[in-house]
Amino acid sequence: MFRGKLASIALALTLSAVMASNAEAESVRDGNHRRLLFHVKVAELGLQSSSLAKGKAASDFVDVSLPGQIFSPPVKLTLEKRSSAKWNTPLAAAASDFSANKTDDAKWMLENFASGDRTEIRTFLDDKNLRDGNRRIFQKIDARYVSGEADYRDYVLLFVREGRSPNPVVMTLEKTPEGYKRTNALSKDETFDVVWSALRNGEVRILK
Repeated sequence: MFRGKLASIALALTLSAVMASNAEAESVRDGNHRRLLFHVKVAELGLQSSSLAKGKAASDFVDVSLPGQIFSPPVKLTLEKRSSAKWNTPLAAAASDFSANKTDDAKWMLENFASGDRTEIRTFLDDKNLRDGNRRIFQKIDARYVSGEADYRDYVLLFVREGRSPNPVVMTLEKTPEGYKRTNALSKDETFDVVWSALRNGEVRILK
């Protein structure tokens, strides 16, 4: 799948975790944001034609700073029932999304996305091979871990990993009348690309 998409509807990140319930996780996003620096080599960018790398060599670095916070240790999100699902916070939305994938509930998976993304996601869900692959992935995953977040434009970017996967990804959420919902709206955005690339192959640190 494409960057910022389901990545097999699955996501991932490399940091240890806190044993917190989904309900407790909702209180972690306290709004006490500082500036986070995303630092990555040009060679590691997904969008090699990015204007942010213009005039730079492959070994040079690109920096982006955004308001955000690091959860130390990361928050652990576990399986919940559909009747308990909420979208009132980004972490609640991430817990709902994880549970929908874990239970292979197509209607619930679709509900976790913003309305503008649902046609594309429905196509994914209707593809038997992709759906079976996603089901097999989530059979082996016991929890989702969120290590931090950043605010960018009208979106919240969550830093996520699935279970023990070593590959970090960014889950993009937008605030809608229905609450926080996943979206692929930033899949070709240059700043988002730096955040994604720095998380996987660069450095993310809190600015003093």
